[in-house]
Amino acid sequence: MGNIDNILAELSGLKMYYETVGMRAFPLGICLLNLLSGDDTPDRIMRLENSIDVTPDSNSIKVMKEAWVGGPGHYLGPDQALRLMQTEYVCPKTGNRICPKEWSVVGRPALLDRAMARQNGIRAKAGGGIDPQIDAPLRVRLNMAFR
Repeated sequence: MGNIDNILAELSGLKMYYETVGMRAFPLGICLLNLLSGDDTPDRIMRLENSIDVTPDSNSIKVMKEAWVGGPGHYLGPDQALRLMQTEYVCPKTGNRICPKEWSVVGRPALLDRAMARQNGIRAKAGGGIDPQIDAPLRVRLNMAFR
């Protein structure tokens, strides 16, 4: 299933996602770097099901007026904005959502590099999960030279 299939499944009420991120060639393989770089995809898909909250608490005319009429011209200051951002905004763990101009200024960080660094960090915390005496023969037999 591709992302569009998962989006349609979510909107129809199905709560089962597979092959969303990391899966390759049906369930025949998995790409750990792709899994890490797209781990926010299911969260974004599930967010589609929730309607937009239109209440006085989420869309306060008073807060809008204070921000734009004689205010700073943005919503970064009010407590309401911070509270809503923490519940409504899906922050990716590996990717970023900065604008292209800012992305260039910060050195154009590659998503693949961030995914590899995150993968290495996870592996370092996990330690060697398979005994080297078992792992080495399996890697030879399965032609798995990477580590």
